[in-house]
Amino acid sequence: MRVRRRRRQSHVYNMRAGVFAVVFMALAGPVDAEKAQYSLDLYGISSGAAYTVEVDVGSSGETAPFRLIADTGSSNDAVLGAGCCGSGATVTFDCEASSTCQPESTQNTLEFAGATISGHFVKDKWSSSEIGSITKEFLVIEDQDTFYRTEYDGITGLAYKKLAAPKDSPKDAFYQNMVDAKSTKDAFGLQMCGIMQPMLSSSNFSLHAGQLLVGGDQGLKGEALYVEPMLYTPIIQEAWFVVAVSDVGFDGESLGLPCSSYNDPQAIIDSGTSNIAFPSDVYNALMDRIKTATKKTVPDFDDSYFDYSKSCCGEDYCDPSDAKAALLSLPSIYVTLAMSEDGSSATNLHYTVEIPPEYYFRPEMNGQNTDVPCRAIGIAEGSAIVLGAVLMDGLFSYHDRENARIGLAVAKNCPNGVTSTKKLSIAESKTDDWCKCFSKNLQKRSSIVTYFPWGSGCYYVPWWMYVVIASVVVVVICIGVLGYWYWSGRRDKQKAQAHTNGGSVAAQPVTIAPRNNRSETPQHDKQSHYAAMESPREPLDSGGSSIVMLTTSSREEARKTGKQRRRSSSRTSRASSSSTRAPSHARADNQQPHHRETDGFLL
Repeated sequence: MRVRRRRRQSHVYNMRAGVFAVVFMALAGPVDAEKAQYSLDLYGISSGAAYTVEVDVGSSGETAPFRLIADTGSSNDAVLGAGCCGSGATVTFDCEASSTCQPESTQNTLEFAGATISGHFVKDKWSSSEIGSITKEFLVIEDQDTFYRTEYDGITGLAYKKLAAPKDSPKDAFYQNMVDAKSTKDAFGLQMCGIMQPMLSSSNFSLHAGQLLVGGDQGLKGEALYVEPMLYTPIIQEAWFVVAVSDVGFDGESLGLPCSSYNDPQAIIDSGTSNIAFPSDVYNALMDRIKTATKKTVPDFDDSYFDYSKSCCGEDYCDPSDAKAALLSLPSIYVTLAMSEDGSSATNLHYTVEIPPEYYFRPEMNGQNTDVPCRAIGIAEGSAIVLGAVLMDGLFSYHDRENARIGLAVAKNCPNGVTSTKKLSIAESKTDDWCKCFSKNLQKRSSIVTYFPWGSGCYYVPWWMYVVIASVVVVVICIGVLGYWYWSGRRDKQKAQAHTNGGSVAAQPVTIAPRNNRSETPQHDKQSHYAAMESPREPLDSGGSSIVMLTTSSREEARKTGKQRRRSSSRTSRASSSSTRAPSHARADNQQPHHRETDGFLL
């Protein structure tokens, strides 16, 4: 018995330990790493301004692949047409030259930040060793304004379909085609290692500077492309990848601006933009601090280099191949984002991305043949915050559209050999509610929502909120239907009972006129033959009256009684008539008529 008891106790302890382990793993964080279904190489353009993927388009026998900008700030795919962009465009698409091309007749125009392209949509196959072959719709560029550069041949959009054209029938982007082809998870990762960052350690390097993963955050064989942990920020709006910026700082100090100024009208993460753009008040506050620190470090720094459109070339302090250049000793920029955790509805968590000077004074190749190494400040003034490559370089960004969040982590195992100097940290001292950072067009507050587990007045509606709202609506409708059924049932029952009671007829005593013209009520037998009954179960005739069911024997008694009643009535009539016609023959006053007692009945 002791052995059995010990074994039983040991089994219970093992079960408790297993449960504790599961709970600990759940609290420690989600283990949701997943192998990607597609992995495409990201190549930097020679100027260092953007990342591209390479695919073959059509079946014309074109040997050179199309270099397409991987852009999380747009949602359409487009390639250079044969009649576009002059002699400098060496890789173009001609629908007539492709036997698999299906043209469309509608003219369309797409607008990007500061650029415009126009042309016609066609359908044809895209292929590569990485994706196989996919048939899709895309725009053939016939005309453009400030879009084309010789370093790329088109663009592929990675943002939500809400931004896609044409508006009446938006086309699926290349990313969505890949998701549909293999039914992958709706998520992709961008490992962006920094195109020109290798110049700090080598003058001979590959432009293969990262990976685009579709369907997971690991390589096809489970390769890790980032350093744990990955920190998540919620996607506030699903068009661009809109996030909530809760603070911006420099040299370890906040700019001191209200966080709503960082999100007016919104802040987006955009791989198709080289710089970080800030609204005027944020830009001016940040640049004042950068200028002060730069002038203190490099007194003879040319002020014109504080303009992002002006490259600093030929100066020792700007040399991107010199690890000891003076600019690299400047303080870091800090961008703080709203933080979300699985299983938590807290809106007072934040984390910070540290951007060292080698990223915000970004390296690039410039000059007439883009062969001169330079640096240019990657801070620009704009109408909203755009977190471009200056923030994304050196990071792995996991766009988890399925769970409405973006994860950021420090990149590792970079194909160009770069070791990232970016840092991520939880802002433990910052505990204010990042819901208050939303601009008016993003903020939807409700006092009712604060009473729910997920509610804090921050009603940005992630996908699961639609499920909750729909469930509540269904429950309310069901309760309403059940309540109506219950109420109508009681109402019908009350009506039926009232109708039954109102239609019942009680038995009435029969009064037989006596021969002396005096009315008397006959005495009833204690055991009556018939009795009118009131009951809810009593059958009703078409007029609503009760019908007493009579047995066969009762009918016989009724006939006899009826005959007796008619005889009695007949005698009474004759007597009355006789008394009227011949009073002399009337009976004596003391002679009483004979009464027969009868029961009332219904025929």
